[in-house]
Amino acid sequence: SPVLLLLDNHVSHLYIPAIDLCKENHITLLSLSPHTSHTLQPLDRVVYGLLKTYIGSRCHASTRENPEKVLSIYDILGIVGSKLPRAMTQHNIIESFRCTGI
Repeated sequence: SPVLLLLDNHVSHLYIPAIDLCKENHITLLSLSPHTSHTLQPLDRVVYGLLKTYIGSRCHASTRENPEKVLSIYDILGIVGSKLPRAMTQHNIIESFRCTGI
């Protein structure tokens, strides 16, 4: 079945043996234009946007609930771990690709 591999145009993706391997295995490479990944990368458009919103909301709520407590990196990791499954749903992933036209 067809495979499309999206690249963000980083110089590390210009490795000729890897490009040749993709060609041999019928993998189509699509490199996004420089400085456009924030609008064209599918997961950035929906999934990670939602994740940032969910994390921000939980951080603000935590600060309101415990104003004297400073959030540590461990608190943030726990929040990310609890919110990632909510953002990374099949529906949101499909919507990410739909809204970028891929």
